[in-house]
Amino acid sequence: MLNSTLELVVDKKTNPNVWKVDFFGNLDSYSLQTKKKEILDYIDLVEPATLLFDFTGLNFINSESIGLVLHISEKLAEKNKKLVLIGAKKNVFQVLDVIGAFELIQHYKSYDDFLRNQGNANQAN
Repeated sequence: MLNSTLELVVDKKTNPNVWKVDFFGNLDSYSLQTKKKEILDYIDLVEPATLLFDFTGLNFINSESIGLVLHISEKLAEKNKKLVLIGAKKNVFQVLDVIGAFELIQHYKSYDDFLRNQGNANQAN
């Protein structure tokens, strides 16, 4: 049985340029009611230029939650910051891809892929 709750684990220390939020469980109407404020608080609190949502442990995302993710991306962009997604499982990736989320939000298969890309971006500057 899939975990019907949502757990968030925030890592602000591993990479000083990124706050990483690990999602475990389902991002659905029920969990959104209980975690929406906590998730939105990261918009106001995030100090580095990148907020990284690790969806490796995310089993499901609904349309309301996708709207929240897009809203967060827009709000961060207004502050010259960005939201990046990593590790979305096939079913989550497909839903986000179909609605065009990856035209607005970068996605990487893994944290290591993200870090490699950051290294390449830094070398180009």
